Amino acid sequence: DARFFDSIKGDVNWDSIQPKISNNRTFSNLPKIEYTGFIDDTLRIGTDSGLYKVVSEGEPPVIDTSFLDEKIQSGQVFRFHQDKEGDVWFRIERKVQLYTKNKQNEYEESEVKIPEIRKNDVIYNITSLEDKVWLSGYNRIFELDKTKLKPYSNEFKTNITEVFINRDSLISQGFAKPKKPSIIDYKNNELRFVFSATSYKNSEGNEYQVLLEGFDDTWSNWSLESQKDYTNIPEGTYTFKVKSRNVYDHEGTLDEFTFSILPPWYRTWWAYLLYLVTICGILYLGYKIRINQILQVQRVRNRIADDLHDDLSGTLIGISNFAKAISSTSHDKNKTRFLGLIEKSADEAKEKISDIVWTINPDHDDWLAFVTKCRRYASDIFEAQEIDYLLEMDETIPGDLNMELRKNLWLIFKEILTNITKHSEADYVLIRFKIEPKKLEILIRDNGKGFDQEKIVKGNGIKSIK
Repeated sequence: DARFFDSIKGDVNWDSIQPKISNNRTFSNLPKIEYTGFIDDTLRIGTDSGLYKVVSEGEPPVIDTSFLDEKIQSGQVFRFHQDKEGDVWFRIERKVQLYTKNKQNEYEESEVKIPEIRKNDVIYNITSLEDKVWLSGYNRIFELDKTKLKPYSNEFKTNITEVFINRDSLISQGFAKPKKPSIIDYKNNELRFVFSATSYKNSEGNEYQVLLEGFDDTWSNWSLESQKDYTNIPEGTYTFKVKSRNVYDHEGTLDEFTFSILPPWYRTWWAYLLYLVTICGILYLGYKIRINQILQVQRVRNRIADDLHDDLSGTLIGISNFAKAISSTSHDKNKTRFLGLIEKSADEAKEKISDIVWTINPDHDDWLAFVTKCRRYASDIFEAQEIDYLLEMDETIPGDLNMELRKNLWLIFKEILTNITKHSEADYVLIRFKIEPKKLEILIRDNGKGFDQEKIVKGNGIKSIK
């Protein structure tokens, strides 16, 4: 609310009057305005988002680029003041900065000391007269004599004073740095770095910036923290870097610490070699298994071919010969006998083919199917010969039968029962399938006349059983 007071002939009229001002302008869409004033006879506007200036009449304010400082172009500009020498004082955020013109007539930040007000006081106003500058805070005023302000020239160092493993084991201390990178086991990949600056004026206001080269992408923000923790650092070589600045915004020298994290045992070169050997071994084992499977299939095919040749070849040749004999004889009695032989040979061939098909069928790879076939065969052959028999067959045999074992057991069982019916003259047979620890016992006993193995002429049957 702008109010103007008019003095008429020495009498003061304190009543407010509304002035008539032509060419009024309104600037909108600006950030929050903190202060307005003139620098170099140009209107400046301090905002929450930088310093603006009015370039020409009728045009909206623009960002002021006269000061090549990011803090002025985008920071919070609360106050500014240009003294009689043309130097400009700024309160930016919580700091007071002085800018002077260089030889190129450009504004740059002055390096003079402005003690004890950078960190501790909020400046609300700035004014000057002659060589004196006053900075007014909340409950006190700072009086500065520009003729006594001196540039800051004291150099200081930044030092990594301590390095800890897992926050308790000290591996480096003091200002002497190791000549070679420190080697650290992977299990100790949690490090703490402690650092300090040798600027002792208001040292509690020193700020630090850190970067772990190889781990961090960029430098951290400035912080009052004088230590930094890193956890779960991968294997590799790293360099921890730290720099500092004092309360006058001057930076000290940079310090660094180089170290290497060893890989875990499962990511070492010999571990990868072991993985390679293991993978090659697995691939070779798979190759061998596949080859064995192919060879096993080939062996099965060969056995089937041999069985067909051995079991059926003679029978089919006999059928062929009997058929030729029928066509060459004129006696009806001989023809009848040959027809009977053909019929018997055909039944044998059918039975042999049935056995071969049963043997190679994978649906019969369990003990129950095998025992059931043995029981049915024994019942059929003994009842046909009117021989009493007892079958004690355990049907709860664990595990599966492979084709080779099933075939051999079946041929043995069948051969023994055939010999009993043909040669033993027995009238009673006991067949028992009994499970012993890790063993199957098959007992076949008859009450026939028996034979002396040393005196008989051994045929293919006993050889095949053995």
